[in-house]
Amino acid sequence: MAKITIKDIHRKGLHARYAKPWGKCDAGVLLLPSAFGFGAGVDSQLTHLAETGLAALAWNPYSAFSPDMPPAERAKLSETQLMDADCLREQSSWVDYMINNLGLPKVGLLGFCMGGRMALLLAAGDTRIKAAAAFYPTMRDPRPANVIDLPPEAHKIACAVQVHSAGRDALTSHASLQRLRAGLDARTSTAPAAVIHYPQGSHGFLGKTKEASPSDYESGLTSWPVTTAFLNAALATG
Repeated sequence: MAKITIKDIHRKGLHARYAKPWGKCDAGVLLLPSAFGFGAGVDSQLTHLAETGLAALAWNPYSAFSPDMPPAERAKLSETQLMDADCLREQSSWVDYMINNLGLPKVGLLGFCMGGRMALLLAAGDTRIKAAAAFYPTMRDPRPANVIDLPPEAHKIACAVQVHSAGRDALTSHASLQRLRAGLDARTSTAPAAVIHYPQGSHGFLGKTKEASPSDYESGLTSWPVTTAFLNAALATG
């Protein structure tokens, strides 16, 4: 079987990376990365999604900045320069592209950290989204001025939702997570919403090695296949 290839897409001053599955498909996932932006992990995730039969496109949060900027500098920019409202407009334009240019009428979301929060916000405001999966969505307390408060928006999400939360999350408090749960519980949608909790997991557990953190590694082994199964099932019926 041929290797999955990833290509860069540039349009309207924005940048994304795209992985196409081997066979014909009508469903795709818009991947929203963490505050560190693009890295080796993003390409790996795109490849794995494509191998399950889903087209996968990753939004670059830092299209307006130098591609050579170190990840740590990107993360600092996310706290002051990336406005949620602007990012959501960019992401929505990629949903347009996936539907109209790539021929993918069924679009789901997969986000990590900052991208996890944005995935749920985008799902709350865009009824075209058929599924949303979020890993440890970042909800800082106090909330930065450039960030939209997620929990009050969660009740607007009409699609199927899956949230992976970490018990030892240093960025999102238990109180913030409980507010998010309450928002999801207030939905009138009949689509399912699941919050899967990893008591010994820390923020960013999916990217941890067994040597660095056995409990995070175990959480990652469990969560990734659950996520791909959820996205494939939700987009098959969405």
